[in-house]
Amino acid sequence: MSRISAEDAFRVLAKWSEERAAIQVVLSRPARQRAASAAIVNDVLPHSKKALLTLRDENGEDVAVTVSLEGAEWENEDGDATLPESADIQWVCFLAATFPNGSRYAFGERAAPME
Repeated sequence: MSRISAEDAFRVLAKWSEERAAIQVVLSRPARQRAASAAIVNDVLPHSKKALLTLRDENGEDVAVTVSLEGAEWENEDGDATLPESADIQWVCFLAATFPNGSRYAFGERAAPME
């Protein structure tokens, strides 16, 4: 995994937005709380350090959310990769944002399931 700048991370998010790529989002908090959802990046606002996403809720409904990425330190990985907080997901590539409070958001393209 390698560290990247916030500008580079926002470029990747913007690319996913332009492509309307179906990605996976995993939100982890220090208290072992974790949520994962299919998502689409609708827009990226680098000046305000926010991303506008559509997430799929537990009922299969699409929910629009604004995610603040202020203060995040970014890492990325291309190729087969796993993250400790989402070992059940095999990623093609991902961005991970780690915040000063210990929360971590991972955005990425999932590998196709093995058949």
